[in-house]
Amino acid sequence: MPSDRQNVPSFAWSRTSGQGPRVGAVFGQQFEAIKFDARPLRTDPETRSMSMTPKDTSLHAYQMLLYRTPVHPEFFQIGGRAHMQQANYECEAWIHPGGHTVRFEHDGATITEVVVPEGATVPERGVLNTIPCVGEKDFEDVYSDRISFVTSIQTEALSEHLYMGSWREMLEHGQQSECLMVKGDPTDGLPNLSVLEMQRYADQIHIQSYHFMGDGGFVLRTQSILQAGTHPME
Repeated sequence: MPSDRQNVPSFAWSRTSGQGPRVGAVFGQQFEAIKFDARPLRTDPETRSMSMTPKDTSLHAYQMLLYRTPVHPEFFQIGGRAHMQQANYECEAWIHPGGHTVRFEHDGATITEVVVPEGATVPERGVLNTIPCVGEKDFEDVYSDRISFVTSIQTEALSEHLYMGSWREMLEHGQQSECLMVKGDPTDGLPNLSVLEMQRYADQIHIQSYHFMGDGGFVLRTQSILQAGTHPME
């Protein structure tokens, strides 16, 4: 593993209480900032799409989709992008209001992680898995016998006071650490914010996302590892 692994926060969440930690309780950790180079994504346009019916609340209205192909940028309002290249993989990430997209390529195989509201129009072609972002859940799989994937998802509804405190802390952290960020228009009087942070290793990428939705004070957090190869993750 490269030396830049030092000072990266633990990837696992505490589950001793049966619920995830309060959002504000984990934002004080120090993260390593990585400078990315912007670069256009090599994709083929998708010709088909599907529109899914949104549910009543923000807590139940987000999902993670995993694709076996790249996803065309025309489906998103991209607010920032990052690109990383290692010896045996390539990765590109986009941040967009209320969601993100991460493409990971290794040895001719591709996995793309997309987090969007369920009402968003997204490609239908190439979907491998759809994971509702509700409560706490873990998911892992191996794709094309070449890419290992694991993710943890956590949602939480905060009071206005806790929401605004966590929102300000994450905004400051994102600015200081040069994360990908986009701020959306306020809903129900509370500001929206999406932040994407990544750590690079020799054979894998660690991804942390934080999506603040003012409607109901909901916060969605995802943590994923995309690894080149199928050997056990450390």
